[in-house]
Formats: sequence, C-alpha cells, structure tokens
Amino acid sequence: MAALCFNLSRLAGAFIILLGCGCASVNQGEFAAHEKYEKTNRAIFASSAKLDNWLFRPVARGYTVVVPSPVRSGVTNFFSNVRDVDSSLNSFLQGEIKRGARDFSRVTINSTLGFVGLFNVASKFGLESSGEDFGQTLARWGYTDSTYLYLPILGPSTVRDVPGQIWQRILSANVFFGSFATTARITDSVSSRANVLVQTDARDDIALDAYAFTRNAYYQTRKNQIFNGNPPTEDFFDLLDEDFSDVDEDYSSVSKLDKTEPVF
Repeated sequence: MAALCFNLSRLAGAFIILLGCGCASVNQGEFAAHEKYEKTNRAIFASSAKLDNWLFRPVARGYTVVVPSPVRSGVTNFFSNVRDVDSSLNSFLQGEIKRGARDFSRVTINSTLGFVGLFNVASKFGLESSGEDFGQTLARWGYTDSTYLYLPILGPSTVRDVPGQIWQRILSANVFFGSFATTARITDSVSSRANVLVQTDARDDIALDAYAFTRNAYYQTRKNQIFNGNPPTEDFFDLLDEDFSDVDEDYSSVSKLDKTEPVF
C-alpha cells in the first residue's frame, strides 16, 4: 500500500504537465514507453483501481478531514527525510559527490534542527532534495531502455526500476523502523495518497484512458528525474520526424501539382 501510494505522489508533477497539455502522449526515443505485457498490466491496473476506490481513496479523504494540515505536513516531511538517505547514497553511486553531500546535509539538518525530519529546515538553507533512487542510478549507468510494468502494490514501474522500488517501498522500512515497520508503511501510504487526491481525481475526470495516462505520466516523470529536470530536447524533434514521416510521403505524391494552388 505504501509503495502504490508513494508512486502516485511521484506522478503528481507529471499529471499536472499532461493535464495542462490535454493529452497523454510521451516522447519517443530510448526513454519512450516500451510495453510488452499490456494485457496483464491493464488487468493489474484495473484491480488496483478498484482497491483504491474501495479503500485507499476513502481512507485518504478521511485523513485530510481529521488530521490538521500542520500535522499532515510533518508526516510528509518525516518520510521525505527518510527517503533522502536513499537519495544521498544513489547520488554518490552516480558519481555526483556534491549532490550526495547536499542530500546528506539535508538529512543531518532535518534530523536535528527539524526534530527527526518533522520540519523541512534544510530547504530554508537552499538545500533541496535530489530525489534520487536506484532506478535512476541504473539509468545513469546506461540502462535506459526498459519495459513498462504495472505491479501489484508497487504500482507503475519498469523492469529497471523494480529492484529500487522493492528496497525503497518494502525493505527499507524494516531497516529504518524495525518493529514499527508496518505502522510506518501504513502511515506513509495514507499520507502519500492524501497528497495526490487532487491530481488523481483530475486524471480520472479528464483522461479517456486512465491506464495509458498513468503509464505515460510515469515515463515522463522518470525521464525528467533521470536528467534532473533537464531532459534532452532531441527527443522532441525525433518525435516530430516520426509523426510527420507519413506527411512527407503524402506531400511528395502531390508535389507535381501547381504550387500556386494550396493543398490541404
């Protein structure tokens, strides 16, 4: 549950982007959506959506009503601080020493001055989280082209991202919280789901195909994360070349027409 809800929270930014452009497309190229198991993925997505409607969403709505906003912010900050430990380690694995040190500094400051992470004091010092994970590390090491999967509990993923998700969403709780791991997972999941209620409600209202929308949003998010917010622009032109290749062929067939006559 924690895994699925936190994955939804990571899609929030991409949901906003895709909603803003009114479509569910994603750039082509080596970071495009590659899917070999769509039938199985869609079946798992449908089952997950039912479980979300019956359980996760109602609980998240109740959480936002009952728990005051400052407390909800504290819970979000606390678990974000825990994930910054993972972010720091993966930054070092990617050879980004300064970024790894920045994330480590965030953890140190928020764990002390921020009262075990309940307050995001580090951001006030200009230390923003890098949000790195092992899937991004593998991508930076060259594993860029990966098959899309929609996993029970874990939610949207790729073959490349599965090991990191298993660690970050399931195993790490045992390391950080010990006998309180289950409580931590439940609390984190409810908080994460509540944080994206607006985005997922908007998705369900506007998307003709919620499954495709979620898949493309996931790829858009991952691409943006891998390139630290600055993905290459070449993919956009590759997309245009591919989309209009048929148009070029059609145009060549009418090139013999009088050019003074518009062709539409």
